[in-house]
Amino acid sequence: MTTILLTALLSSLFTAVLLMLLSYFVLAPKVREYLEDKILPEAQDRVRDGVTEGIEGVLPSISGKVREGLTEALVDAANGGLASRAPAKIAGDIEKLIGSVFGRK
Repeated sequence: MTTILLTALLSSLFTAVLLMLLSYFVLAPKVREYLEDKILPEAQDRVRDGVTEGIEGVLPSISGKVREGLTEALVDAANGGLASRAPAKIAGDIEKLIGSVFGRK
């Protein structure tokens, strides 16, 4: 009885080791080569196309917002708004810096 169990266990262990070696040295390189040669270029093309389409769709909106923001900032600076808000902004930044030094949020 013990001999049968030991033989079955060793046979299973030998089969498992053999399959692991076979998959590591034979199957894995073929799968890696297939992924690099076939799948990766197609995935790169799809990502590149998607990013390009996304940028082309968002770029006009961003461009318009940047233009509006720049115009608003120039008008505000010409009206003196920048000079009136600068001390408050500087004080707030210093307060945040001191708070972060002393562990406050």
